[in-house]
Amino acid sequence: MQFSRLLNDSNLPTLVQTLKPNQSVKQFSKEIQQNKNNFEIELLQAGAILIRGIEITTPTDFQKACEAIYPQLRSYTGGDSPRTELADKVFTSTNYASEYEVLLHNELSYAGWSPDRVMFGCLQPSKSGGETHLADGRIIHQQLDKNIRKHFDKKGITYWQHLRNENDERGTGLSWQETFETNSREEVEAYLRQSNMEYEWTGLGIRTSATHPTS
Repeated sequence: MQFSRLLNDSNLPTLVQTLKPNQSVKQFSKEIQQNKNNFEIELLQAGAILIRGIEITTPTDFQKACEAIYPQLRSYTGGDSPRTELADKVFTSTNYASEYEVLLHNELSYAGWSPDRVMFGCLQPSKSGGETHLADGRIIHQQLDKNIRKHFDKKGITYWQHLRNENDERGTGLSWQETFETNSREEVEAYLRQSNMEYEWTGLGIRTSATHPTS
């Protein structure tokens, strides 16, 4: 497994190439285990890794490759972007029309928990565009005005989320029933309490808030 810079002027992302091209997922799983420590160090330093050299042709292949990197995969419960599950814990990217842009964000920051890492795979490359934007949140935080950063560091940041009722007029996001994968208000409330989130039922659905430290 070879590690190098993809871009001369940035550490983000680190490029990882398998020792042999077009490796099977099984071969990749063995190689990643042999290089686990170096892989984790590179990920921590750079913030993102681009892997090349794995033969992935199905969502299940991708799922197995992700498990080799990080076995503790999670479902998308609590996420409010419209997505389609292709394999166990493997989903399409946000199902928006092509004219809409998904802005930079911290994944699931509004949901009371955020994943340790997010993994992307591409089975069918786009004929045009199709790039995945990346930014280092640590650098963005450092570049904030010191006085503004001081308030964030002291108070944290709160994310508000408004989820509609399932039978109301549809929007671009999911209903609360789809987001929490249940029709039970009691189950939703239990999930939110476990996630240390505040909530309020409204005439349109539910409003939640999640507060996180920024440092």
